[in-house]
Formats: sequence, C-alpha cells, structure tokens
Amino acid sequence: MPMGRRIRFLTMAVAALGLTLPADLASARTETEYAQRRIVGGTDADQTYPWMVSLQKNSHFCGGSLVSPEWIVTAARCLRADNFVGLQLRIGSVRKDTGGVLVTPERFETHPVADLAVIQLAAPVDLQPVPIADSAAEQTPVRILGWGCTRDPQDHEGCAEPEVLQQLDTVVRPADDCADRVSWSNLCVGNPEANQGACLFDSGGPAVRGTTGSSALVGATHGGPACGTAPATYTDVTYYRPWIEQWIGDAAAETS
Repeated sequence: MPMGRRIRFLTMAVAALGLTLPADLASARTETEYAQRRIVGGTDADQTYPWMVSLQKNSHFCGGSLVSPEWIVTAARCLRADNFVGLQLRIGSVRKDTGGVLVTPERFETHPVADLAVIQLAAPVDLQPVPIADSAAEQTPVRILGWGCTRDPQDHEGCAEPEVLQQLDTVVRPADDCADRVSWSNLCVGNPEANQGACLFDSGGPAVRGTTGSSALVGATHGGPACGTAPATYTDVTYYRPWIEQWIGDAAAETS
C-alpha cells in the first residue's frame, strides 16, 4: 500500500479508537495533503539557481524563490501556522537534500485572496535573489523548476521523486487555454508536448523568464489538471508585486 494511503488509513483507524497520531506521522500526512504540484517531462537542471528554494519538514514538500536576501515568495497553500514550526528552507542547490544553505524562517504572511505568500528568514543569506519581472505577456518563454514527481502519482509505478532539480522550458499561454481555471491574476503556463508540466509537490515553485544571471520571476506554481496533461495555472507574481513589496520593500523589482 502506498505511504500516503497507509497514513490515511492509520489516521482513520487511530481516530476511531479515540487516539491521536504521533506528531511526526501526522506532519507527514499533512505535508502530503498540502503540497500540490511538481514537474513531469523535465530534465535535470543544467545550472545552479542560487535563488531556488526547497521548503522542507522532514522532506521536501513545496518550492519557492528567494527574492531578496531575507524574503522568499511561495504559495499560500504551502504554509499554515501548524506546519510552520520546524520548517527548514534549503536555498541555492540543485539537490534537495544537500548543498546550498539550510536556514530557518522567522515568519510568513499570506495574501488574503491569492495563492501567494512571503516568508521572512531568521537572518539574511549571501545568495543572489531573483528579481520579479515587470510583466508576463502571452507567448513569453518561461522556465519552470521543481523537485517534483516525474510521473503522475496515479501511475501504477508511482511518483518517482527526483533528487536533482528538474527544469522545463515552456511559454505563457492564452488564458482561454486554461478554461475557467485562470483569472486576471493568474497565468496559464503551457505543457509543451501534452505530457509535460507541473505535478505533485511543486506548489510555490517558480516560473521564470530568461536564464540565470538575467532571470526574472513571473509566476508561482498554483495548480491544474493531472500532472502535465494540460496547461497549469500559476499565480501571476508580476501582478502582485505591489503586495510583495509592501512586506519586503522594492528590492525585488526588476531593473531595466
């Protein structure tokens, strides 16, 4: 029986007996339920992204982007008061379990409506942040990044989580391509060959315009259909830049 199913079964069984799960096991179940999307059909990262973030509590469960020396942008769905204690952030490595720097957060703020959040670090890090782009028009080439399942978890062979960061080049698609899943504050991001795109556990991870050294953040992974089977929705970080800057200042703004 897959781990997630075993934990859900055990949770129900323990609840029926009027007991509670041990904290670590309950936490593992919670992270599995709240982490959402990862990358199918990508390739191993061909470079180090110093601003790439892995949110971890026992293991990786969401992505994020360092947008200033002490602030990270991610998805609101990744954060709750009861899973913030013990959270660690690995920044600047292509491997989720080693390299880069491993830091602790100080606090987080979530947007009142959008699937968007910012995390303040306990101390600044000496790594290059990614600026926030000024816009993300249709047909803008973007690269999405994550340590996600390389197969749909519904597949009989299971998720196949990679150790090395995955990347996939695609474009911002017309909103109509995401049907009723895109609002004026979301981006529709393509699945290039009909079986490529975000999948389980990639919530909060970046969609960036350009390459390292000239990259700019345009979106944070939000959701979509089953892994890579259709374009996915990303929170439009460029639209929400004023909200982000009210917390972190204008350090994240893209320069011309």
